[in-house]
Amino acid sequence: MAWRALPLCIQSSSTGNNVTLSCALTEPKDVLQVTWQKDSDKSQNNIATYSTAMGLKIHEPYQDRMSVTSLALNETSITFWDTRMDDSGCYTCLFNVFPLGSFSGHTCLSVLGKVLCRNMSLVEKEVFSHPQHFLEWTQELQW
Repeated sequence: MAWRALPLCIQSSSTGNNVTLSCALTEPKDVLQVTWQKDSDKSQNNIATYSTAMGLKIHEPYQDRMSVTSLALNETSITFWDTRMDDSGCYTCLFNVFPLGSFSGHTCLSVLGKVLCRNMSLVEKEVFSHPQHFLEWTQELQW
């Protein structure tokens, strides 16, 4: 095959960070168009397409959340700004090469949520009464 996807493993990021996914052909080819897709269970959704003839098109809902940071036709990168949990998943880069057809590379992104931790105290107390009563202690959490 005449392609390689970088990185070759799952890339991780925390929510709110910027992350870049890259893909490149290992040999120069006559690339007409590069397309990035996000893989889903049933289909692949185009998120960005670039060609020298037609320019760059970033599809909704990614228009205000990502950019194509390398517009070379043999090497491409996309950068997500302010990553969200729903950016997690696998992505495919497609190089449409004349006259050979398309070559693809795959990479995955795992976006980890931020964990909010807080120390909490537990109070346990036995209460005996006659007749039997119900005692409930509550405290509102303040973040």
